[in-house]
Amino acid sequence: MREITGSMPSYGAAHWLMLALLVVLVAVCVPLARRIRGTEREARVYRRCGWVLLAWSIGWWGWGMLPENWNPGESLPLHYSDALRLIAALALITRRRLWLALLFFWGLSLNLQAVVTPSLNYYVSASAEFVDYWSFHLLVQVAAIVIVWGYGYRPTWREYWWAFGSAVVWAVVAGVGNVVSGGNYGFLAHKPATASALDVMPEWPWYVPIVLLLVGGVWALMTWPFARGRGKLRNTWETTYVTPDTPRTIRRNDRAAP
Repeated sequence: MREITGSMPSYGAAHWLMLALLVVLVAVCVPLARRIRGTEREARVYRRCGWVLLAWSIGWWGWGMLPENWNPGESLPLHYSDALRLIAALALITRRRLWLALLFFWGLSLNLQAVVTPSLNYYVSASAEFVDYWSFHLLVQVAAIVIVWGYGYRPTWREYWWAFGSAVVWAVVAGVGNVVSGGNYGFLAHKPATASALDVMPEWPWYVPIVLLLVGGVWALMTWPFARGRGKLRNTWETTYVTPDTPRTIRRNDRAAP
């Protein structure tokens, strides 16, 4: 295990700058997503963004696996944020509902927690690790917001259970990784050293089931407004494009479940 060489203080100048950058990105990306919604450009733009995010993620994971950078407690892609990088990329590339659901639930809660109360420790290169942490967390956060208020994704109760079950399974995987590596993936071994919402909870292991219950409740509240009485608004519709030849339906929009 590598020793921590430094950390980023919460709500310092750097943190406020990243929060401001998030606001700017959301203010720019959501209107752009709404502008291309239902056009032929939409799928192409989302796919390109997804492939860029996927390539960048793989590159960073490779960097962490290099012998000079290897840290068993951090280099393994077992944090929820590590999974979210792949999830966000697949959601943008495929726009399949199972990936969109994970991005919605995990991104608007777990990733948001990492943005609001970051736990950013430096082990190898402070500049590289700062860029990695904030670039991926901000991009995932923007993607999670865009799929709802730009793309038009609406969750269902079935997807709620899929997301919650997946989170529990990932907790088991991360827990095994913690036993093997001695790390603290998912903050399942102990609370982070920096301030977080876990500070108001009991010590390990009692905060783990409490967090699961709270997450389940928050996600239910996130699902309820979309699932309640929105049947007519959530019906599948078709987008038709008129060309100089003949009108043609080029795809079926499944953003909202029937």
